[in-house]
Amino acid sequence: MDARTANRAGVIDRIRHAETAPKVFSALSAYIGSLPSAAAIPAWCLRLPLRSADDIERRMTALVGVVNLTSQNLLDRDCGIAKGALRAFAAATWRLREGEGEKLH
Repeated sequence: MDARTANRAGVIDRIRHAETAPKVFSALSAYIGSLPSAAAIPAWCLRLPLRSADDIERRMTALVGVVNLTSQNLLDRDCGIAKGALRAFAAATWRLREGEGEKLH
C-alpha cells in the first residue's frame, strides 16, 4: 500500500469515527482532494464544497453507477478510484445518518 492509499484509508476511518457533522464533511473533503483524476467520474461528484447529507448521498448514488459502468467497460484504473470514492461517500452517508439519532452536530 502506497502512502496516498494509506492516507485515503485513514480518512475513511476518520469519517467513520467523526464526532460531529463538520468533521465528517472536513474528512470527506480532504479525501476528495487526495483523489487522482478519473475521467469516468463526473466532475460534479467531486466538486467542493459539500452542501448537506443529502448532497453526499446523491453523489454516492451516482458513484454506484460509475463503479458499475467502469467495471463493465474494463476501465480498471477509473473503477478502482470510483470504488474508493464510493467507500468514502458511503461511510460519510452512514455516519451522518447514524448521527441523526445521536444528534451529530
